[in-house]
Amino acid sequence: MGDQDQFSALLNEKTFAYFVEEMSEGVFFQGQDGCFIFVNNRFCEMLGYSKEELLGTKVEELVVEEDRNHCIENVNRKERRNYKGRRFFEVRLKKKDHTHIHAKISPLFVPDSDKENIKGTFALVSEVSILRHAEKIVDHSRNFLAEEMDKKTEKLNAVQQKLVHSEKVSSFGKMTSSIAHEFSNPLSGIFSILESLRENEKDPENLSLIDVAIKECKRLTQMLRNMRDFYKPSVEDKSRLDVHGLLDEVLLLMKKNLMKRGIKLRLEYSSNMPSFYGVSDQIKQVFLNLIQNADESIHEAQGEICIKTEHDDTYVKVIFEDNGAGISKENLKDLFEPYFTTKAEIQGSGLGLSVSHGIITKHGGDIIVDSEEGKGASFTVRLPIENQIPNQLFDS
Repeated sequence: MGDQDQFSALLNEKTFAYFVEEMSEGVFFQGQDGCFIFVNNRFCEMLGYSKEELLGTKVEELVVEEDRNHCIENVNRKERRNYKGRRFFEVRLKKKDHTHIHAKISPLFVPDSDKENIKGTFALVSEVSILRHAEKIVDHSRNFLAEEMDKKTEKLNAVQQKLVHSEKVSSFGKMTSSIAHEFSNPLSGIFSILESLRENEKDPENLSLIDVAIKECKRLTQMLRNMRDFYKPSVEDKSRLDVHGLLDEVLLLMKKNLMKRGIKLRLEYSSNMPSFYGVSDQIKQVFLNLIQNADESIHEAQGEICIKTEHDDTYVKVIFEDNGAGISKENLKDLFEPYFTTKAEIQGSGLGLSVSHGIITKHGGDIIVDSEEGKGASFTVRLPIENQIPNQLFDS
């Protein structure tokens, strides 16, 4: 009796039929023409068809179009040649309700008596839709976690950069305080000597020279105090400040130089600007520094500096715009680093923006830069309307 006949005989036995019908996997048997000769109950349940509807049809008719060729290559074999035994493949099978399931099909080819040709195919069918759905969830979760890790890593890098920046600023602050202290002592001695000379001097011309020397000593003393106060602010009570009043005071110092250089100054003050909490001399120092930077960035005629004020419910905003040389993309990231400068060595030390950034940060605000090389720059200073300045900022 050939293999085909043996299978048919076994198929007709009640024990085998019961076994196949009770399997948790789908089972089908197709003849050489590719049509179903037998399907079990589980296979019918998977697809929602009755046995009568499935018998006489072909498995590829149940496969979604994109997977059809793959199915035909693996199930509908005519020859035993190159067949290496049982294997499985996955396709999507169409259900009667027009949905589809992911199925793994494991075909077992039944050869004829001379074992050269294939007379039929016996196949186990396992539904793997839940597994594939779980894999999608895992892939989605993996991608989501990878994205979140990238975001967290980026945030950590940003925090680390800020910490490094803070350490640099702190180191400079200590050095500045030390320099200011060392210069203050001999300067106080010089000032005392000049005061004594002034009391005993009768010659008007010499008195005039002494007065100039005393005035310069006072100016130098104030400069040293300002250097110290950038990082260890003066003991000045925090108060509500008028941003327009501060700007006007700073512009009194700068207007003459801007006019001399032929730079046009345009003011666009917003009406009904709220006051904000701050330390007056420190905020003025920031404004002065930003205007000086704008001035120095303009190298050609018809230069213009525009100062705008705006506000929202949270911040007072002061925007300094110029049509100067601008800042390259490479330099933007280092702009607030201590000692970083694009100016010639004789023009700047690279501390102005770093100091300004430190002052505004301690006030609870920030400085936003927008610039493109050759197209000017815009610096937006944002200061909180409500008090966000820690008390220790004002400790001497």
